[in-house]
Amino acid sequence: MANKIKASFWLLRSVSNKENLSPLKIRLIYQNTQQNKATGFYVSPDRWDIKEQRVNGNTVESKKINGWIADTLDKLDKIFKQQEKDDDINLLSIMEALFGKPKEYPTLLQVIKEHNDQLKLRVGKDYTYSTYEKYVFTYDKVKAFIIMKYTL
Repeated sequence: MANKIKASFWLLRSVSNKENLSPLKIRLIYQNTQQNKATGFYVSPDRWDIKEQRVNGNTVESKKINGWIADTLDKLDKIFKQQEKDDDINLLSIMEALFGKPKEYPTLLQVIKEHNDQLKLRVGKDYTYSTYEKYVFTYDKVKAFIIMKYTL
């Protein structure tokens, strides 16, 4: 079994847009499993070097795409080495790491504030205003604690 990941870039020549440009795709292969994804770039088929997997030419656009390909290969190598170290190699998660936006987690204060905002809308229906005030008081106390604990 192969213990390396292989990345290849190719044009989907059967599809083209109004300018006769074909979408550039990436294919990751690891242990007879493959994952394909569109990169978001479009390239003229006559400018694509199949052997080198790069765009020919010295234009700004070709430099941008070729630079992106090089950066993606570097990033792929780092992600693969980390997953190999963790002994958890998954092509789908590698693709998500390459193309996905980093997931942002809410802070404790954001969660409490969102809860309080939702609770305020329910005052008079199934909660009293004094209950809402208690939750606001809790928010203020947690905020004061965080400032006191983590401020130098």
